[in-house]
Amino acid sequence: MPTDVRHEDVARRAYELYEQRGREEGRDWDDWLQAEREMLGADAESDADTTEATPRRRRVKQDTNALVA
Repeated sequence: MPTDVRHEDVARRAYELYEQRGREEGRDWDDWLQAEREMLGADAESDADTTEATPRRRRVKQDTNALVA
């Protein structure tokens, strides 16, 4: 059963990355994609610990009420 990554979780991690870089502007996409990679990698590791690893696609749930600039 695939595990979905929540939009809020990715947004929170992306903001943490932004703060760690000293709030440098203009790298929002880099932070977002890095956060997704980290979260999807963490899901893959937890799946590998409990089940046989198989390639599968994962998606990020989108919060339709949230606006991302």
